[in-house]
Amino acid sequence: MRPFSAKIAACIAALFLSLYGMPKWALTGESEHRLLVLDRPSPPIGPQIDAPPQLKILDMDHGKTLFRADVGRTPDFALSQDSHLIAVVSSMTVAGSRELMPRLAIFSSKDLSKIAEGDLPFKDRWGYGLAADWPVLCFSSDNRAVVIPRGEPHMVGQAPRQLAQYDCHWTPVEWQAGDGTPLPAFRQSSQWKVPFTTSARSPILSSRFWPQVDLTNRGYGTIQTIDFSSGKIVNRLLVTDNPAARTLDPELMEKKGPPDVEMLYSGVCTPTPTGRSAYFIPEPRIPGWIKRIDLTQRPPAIVAASQVVHGDLDSFRAAASDEARVLCVARGRLLGLGEVGLPDPRHVKIFNSVTLDLIRVIELDMTFSYMLISCDGTQLYLVGHEPPSIIEVMDTKTGKILNTFRDLVKWPIGSLPLPPTGG
Repeated sequence: MRPFSAKIAACIAALFLSLYGMPKWALTGESEHRLLVLDRPSPPIGPQIDAPPQLKILDMDHGKTLFRADVGRTPDFALSQDSHLIAVVSSMTVAGSRELMPRLAIFSSKDLSKIAEGDLPFKDRWGYGLAADWPVLCFSSDNRAVVIPRGEPHMVGQAPRQLAQYDCHWTPVEWQAGDGTPLPAFRQSSQWKVPFTTSARSPILSSRFWPQVDLTNRGYGTIQTIDFSSGKIVNRLLVTDNPAARTLDPELMEKKGPPDVEMLYSGVCTPTPTGRSAYFIPEPRIPGWIKRIDLTQRPPAIVAASQVVHGDLDSFRAAASDEARVLCVARGRLLGLGEVGLPDPRHVKIFNSVTLDLIRVIELDMTFSYMLISCDGTQLYLVGHEPPSIIEVMDTKTGKILNTFRDLVKWPIGSLPLPPTGG
């Protein structure tokens, strides 16, 4: 019966294809909900450590991998403001040597076709390859330059409470596509200047007002605006509720370092996919108010705060949408005497992103390492801990799980939402 049933199924499938053809998404890679993922095929330790990470485009409506491309070690990536291009900076082995050199590659976000690739004009790339859903790269408004942070870390604070701090030069690198085949043509920009900041890892919140770029200084609880026409920090917005940070001058802290690293590190700013807004999420060890920051104002400004103080949120697991007006945050908890905040990655709190009022709390059947939201804000993606990682798709309006996908990713480094093809 089984062979006969298989023949019938094959005949039905052939008839369907003859009448209607292949589904559009299967032929073109078009999908309403797509994710851009940096994925490791193996853990960062062990015999497979040299296996190259992959850049993938996932179709989250059908649970399919549409396109993939190999990249180098410790990759960071960013999406252009028009969502057409992807920049990936990674470390590649030099031929005949074990030395790792930083390389820049430019891909099309439609199908991951490579547009340009080559060595950077410097070696001191500020490389992480961690939490790449918080980009430290960005494009200029015309897409002809990619900003790449350069710098070396040094420790600040007193042991055991120390923080790796970077003297960072935000360096625009101009690129030009080759004729016919990808050819390297990278040089440090002569048009744009190089702003300097001192901070811990500083993810970029928005570059929509280039040459001004907004980034969050997590260590000091500020949002900095750097200007590539002047090469200066033109604004600092203090967003933390930490009393210690509010009594200190942010510019002086950047020069001398914080007096107490553990006290100052008190929350994280999460941007929306559009880059129009960001949300400050307080850490459990230093309760505070959720704040909405309007990044379309020059300079950025806090425009709303929650009515209640929150001390049970995990600021590293958060996602927000301007379109759907939702803010999703994992629940956090305290350990011991409250000195350390730990996530509770089985519960998601959903807030109205305008009023910042709590709408509902969702309990999950899985633990997750991070979350992100679709460009239209209708879907929340929860990426699991254990490989092969499970991705659960949640409806942000109802809190219901729409799909659970397995084997799409192995050891994901980070993700960014992509708009629909042609969107």
